[in-house]
Amino acid sequence: MSVSRRQSRQQYDRRRQDELSVRRSVAAACGDARQRGVPAIRVTSLLAVSDRTVRRWPRAQLESRLADRGRPARCASREERNAVYRFLCERGPATPLAALQAEFPELRRADLQDLLRRYRRIQRRKAERLRSRLEWRRPGAVWAADFKERREPLEGRYGWLLSIKDLASRCQLTWLPVEEATEAVVQATYLELFAEHGPPLVLKSDNGGPFRADETKRLLAEQGVAALFSPRRHPQYNGGVERANGQLSTYQEAVADYRGRSGMPTRADAESARQLANALSRPEGWRGPTSAELWAARTPAAAEERAVFTAAVEATRSAIRAQWNFAPDEHLGHYAQAAVDRKAVRDALVAQDLLRIHPRRKPRINDALSLGDDAACARAPCESGPIEIAENAAPIAPGEPRADKMQLPHESSPPAVGGAAGSQSPSAAENQRQSEEAQYSTNKPSASGQN
Repeated sequence: MSVSRRQSRQQYDRRRQDELSVRRSVAAACGDARQRGVPAIRVTSLLAVSDRTVRRWPRAQLESRLADRGRPARCASREERNAVYRFLCERGPATPLAALQAEFPELRRADLQDLLRRYRRIQRRKAERLRSRLEWRRPGAVWAADFKERREPLEGRYGWLLSIKDLASRCQLTWLPVEEATEAVVQATYLELFAEHGPPLVLKSDNGGPFRADETKRLLAEQGVAALFSPRRHPQYNGGVERANGQLSTYQEAVADYRGRSGMPTRADAESARQLANALSRPEGWRGPTSAELWAARTPAAAEERAVFTAAVEATRSAIRAQWNFAPDEHLGHYAQAAVDRKAVRDALVAQDLLRIHPRRKPRINDALSLGDDAACARAPCESGPIEIAENAAPIAPGEPRADKMQLPHESSPPAVGGAAGSQSPSAAENQRQSEEAQYSTNKPSASGQN
């Protein structure tokens, strides 16, 4: 049984033992009363216990432990628990308890609920190992763009808002209400911002049609801007601008309410919300400068820096294409090219000290043998710098459980890892650090793009 089940059983045993002790005390009090010529019913009435109940207590129960109540418990066997675990591996942690009861009607609800709770805890701890905090080092180097749709159009016309944000300073560059989310709107806004502030080195966005259009990609390439697209169905990769959209919507409604137009914001309210967000945000702490002050003090990227960064991205991109067995002249689709660019741009940003990746939780040293093959490869020493294996790892066949450090009690324990952590050489420690940085890469689907 799990720790929680064992604790529940111990609490049940203590409760039954306390009940037995109380019964013995009441029976002893009634016996003393009879010896003194006092009816036992007077004692039971004072104790709020029925005299009939006291007479029905058999003497054998007062001399030994009480029997368990209810039906005899039949815990699930190891094979049954493994079957439930494989089913959860196929369906995922969002599987409801009702689905488990329908699939395994012969098992008790308590066993299924316990296995589901433990499996979700395993998945939650695995996800914590993949999360990381991104530190954007230079204001103006990396921007993020996104569209937000409104349920009720602003002024009855503008149903979309184009949001563009600088990630290092967290300065909101654009919060523009538009009638339609088209590539023409995106390109015109890009050109306007590039002429006013200068183009960034990297521009992040999702895979929406206006952002992945050929004309938009061609515009960014002409300006020397590397396009960085999020993985499919992972909006958290672009989490900085996604979170800003919610904040700006709240500010926008608050400004409209302050001006006496509750629930009816206008374009002027949207611009006021953008300025308010830049004046209130302080990325370096409450004593630090605001986002607007950080943005005003930035140093635009020079032509030489842009050329060096572009060359680093191209070199890394070629190495990744060779690693993934892509021909040098092979034309890749949008999503395949975006996967290559995510790794190439990430490594170039880290190499140029424009981005630092801080893992939120470092795995244990002996996790390599207890994790799956893909994680073990990521933890192996590498001489070629940061690597990423999340997108080209071998998939797990349906029904085959993944090995994990957080194993269920009925599973066998992982083999011990020989050697002590303190006996590693400096080069081995450096290789391990690099492999850990690769595991916490921004290319991980679960890694947030901003947080």
